[in-house]
Amino acid sequence: MSLYHVQKGIPSSILSKLPASVMGLRYSAHADNARKTDKYGLLPEVKFINFDAQVIEVETIGDEPIKVVYRQSCTEQIDLCVVVYLQSKNVATVWANEVNDTHSTLNLSKYD
Repeated sequence: MSLYHVQKGIPSSILSKLPASVMGLRYSAHADNARKTDKYGLLPEVKFINFDAQVIEVETIGDEPIKVVYRQSCTEQIDLCVVVYLQSKNVATVWANEVNDTHSTLNLSKYD
């Protein structure tokens, strides 16, 4: 298994295998609870990831993407981060980040 992050670089060969959009998302109980209890308040239940969402993280088996963290605009103040298992379209978890959050404390050592 490999784990890639946008700040460290995600190979174009991996990015090219990601779908342009992901429709029909299903929320796990954990994701639904996270959506309802986020520190920014109730988050919308996103049913699809659109083409302009930013790919933040990709987990692969071999060269096949299996899990993706997407970040897309939610309001003028926050972006929505959604963790999606591609094959099942299950949302593992969700959270909000302020639009100007640069993740200055992110530990990149766990990424390939």
